[in-house]
Amino acid sequence: MNRAFANIREMVETQGRRCQDRIAIRFYDRDITYRDLDDESNRIANGL
Repeated sequence: MNRAFANIREMVETQGRRCQDRIAIRFYDRDITYRDLDDESNRIANGL
């Protein structure tokens, strides 16, 4: 990331497009890619 983002949503969305298969979060034995994170956050937002 070379620039500041306006908010976390913008960062996740941008990284989701640029680095889809890279790991965004590693929690114990689970790896979550930027694509997974973007998809899940969109699913949650659409449910609200």
